[in-house]
Amino acid sequence: MVVVVESVAEFKKPLADFLSGIEGSKGLYELIKVQLGLDLTDDEGLKEVGLDPKTGLVFFEKEGSFSFAVGVSYPKRFMDHVRERIRILGPSNLSESADDKVRLATGPSLPDGEGFLWSVAWGVTSDNVGLVTWTGKGESAEAAWDLAADKPSSTFEKPESLNDAMLWAAGHTGGLKFDVPVPVVGNVLSQALKGGGNWELGVELEPDTLRLRASIPGGAGLGAIGPYMQTDTSSPKFAAIFPKNSSLFVRSRVLLEKAGPFLAGAALLLNSEPAYIDRLPVPPIPMLLDSLTGEIAVAVMGLDDGVQPTTILRIRNDLPRLLQAVHTAVAVEAVTEAKAKELLSSIVARAPTAGFRTSALSHAEMEGVILTKELTARRGGYKSRQEKRVYTVLRHGKILVGISGEGELQRFLDVQAGKAIALQTAATDAHMKAALIEGKDALALTLMSTRITRELADKGMPPFFLTVVNSIREIALRARVEKKHLKIVLEARQ
Repeated sequence: MVVVVESVAEFKKPLADFLSGIEGSKGLYELIKVQLGLDLTDDEGLKEVGLDPKTGLVFFEKEGSFSFAVGVSYPKRFMDHVRERIRILGPSNLSESADDKVRLATGPSLPDGEGFLWSVAWGVTSDNVGLVTWTGKGESAEAAWDLAADKPSSTFEKPESLNDAMLWAAGHTGGLKFDVPVPVVGNVLSQALKGGGNWELGVELEPDTLRLRASIPGGAGLGAIGPYMQTDTSSPKFAAIFPKNSSLFVRSRVLLEKAGPFLAGAALLLNSEPAYIDRLPVPPIPMLLDSLTGEIAVAVMGLDDGVQPTTILRIRNDLPRLLQAVHTAVAVEAVTEAKAKELLSSIVARAPTAGFRTSALSHAEMEGVILTKELTARRGGYKSRQEKRVYTVLRHGKILVGISGEGELQRFLDVQAGKAIALQTAATDAHMKAALIEGKDALALTLMSTRITRELADKGMPPFFLTVVNSIREIALRARVEKKHLKIVLEARQ
């Protein structure tokens, strides 16, 4: 494994510009100064401890030892600074080294003469590279330092995919394990993502943008599921229907023209009439498989006007009540407009059996139905209070949108009437456009903090916490499968 900052000075400036827009970021500089004795606010602070800010910085692992290398302009200052930091960390002893340019410090002795709990060697090479090497139980830091100093430069070759990265990391893993907490599908994804190989990570910085690029090796199944979740053609215009103040927006797909037979078989094995959340009048599974393309978008809109943050914590395991408190929307695409109409008609027809009252609606190019149900909540066997469940289903062309809770419907209608801004207007650059509009990737996610922080402020959340959250205005993530690797691009913008 290797982590590289190609130029400390060039990386430090955009990092400072980006962090300046985040409330409380000064504390990070202070923490680094206390823990490492490094003043990152200007070049002089680095020169004081012997470092040359014009050079790069490398952290790498080799044969179980960890090394840190950096350009040095004042060797004595560097040597003294490392010794002081080791002294602060805890009890240690200086030991003799075969090379008078290398210093060696060891921690507590292990029993039975097996060496030391840890040891650190540090020195400056002939080409003014300061090198610090740490080893664990019973290992020789001096031998590891010599090995690290001779490390071939070819090992540090920068991956071509990270050409614009100012900080990058790369390595090899024998096997990564991901737990995906989704029934049935989660097990399939976990196995697909579990795999060994080379991984890469790059960080790009602009004054108001942080961008991460990652490549993660997957298992044999990852390449197989890729064609079912990504496409080279444009996806439905979900973002033209959703309002811009949607807090979290996720879009993906399972291309049913390819995966339909498998899913149909799985549905028959499980149950053709499963118990949906809140007994919602969802059409039968065979009808869904025959009518939908597999394109889907899920959004967390915002909080219900009458709910407090403490209430959300209390009902977090009660999904039907949680959906009324935290408004959520799910959009799917039908293969034709006629199929979309049939699905809507099926929902209306099944609603009374599920205990819902229906109220039809029609607005501009949209039609739909409002589903309402009153329940008597019971606590300890006694009747307590009445609860109202409200869901809305809208159809716009081939797209169906299901919405939980009251208050969100008008926002969707206002977008169609031109009274509110659509989510697609947030696509101000190529990355956001790919995430919101093109939708070709296996997964795309956008998170915008404006609405949720405003609602939390109205409900009395501490201002400092909200200011920190609101420091990052937008986050967009895209994930795509390429050659059995999961390629991820994440962008955070102020």
